[in-house]
Amino acid sequence: MVDGGTHYSVIVRDDPTIGLDKRNMLLIVERKDAICWMKPDEEISQADAEIGINKSSTTPGSFHTRGINVATKAGGVRFIAAELKDDKLREWIVGTDNDVQ
Repeated sequence: MVDGGTHYSVIVRDDPTIGLDKRNMLLIVERKDAICWMKPDEEISQADAEIGINKSSTTPGSFHTRGINVATKAGGVRFIAAELKDDKLREWIVGTDNDVQ
């Protein structure tokens, strides 16, 4: 456990201007390994987030056996399945899929 740790991270975008008009874009994802919330350099990069769920300590992940919790730009929170295809996760990360609520 990390003192002052959190299991939620912001996805740090390659280009922060992309997706500004996308309400369904994922902004925050759960991660398996806790980080200090005061160290922004430990957030999840867009490239790592796009790799998939539970692929490494720097990708979205969880101790839940079935998936992870995420938050969208529109303010919605949902649980997404660990079996979600990596290409679908990428669409949700950049906001090109309308299924995320």
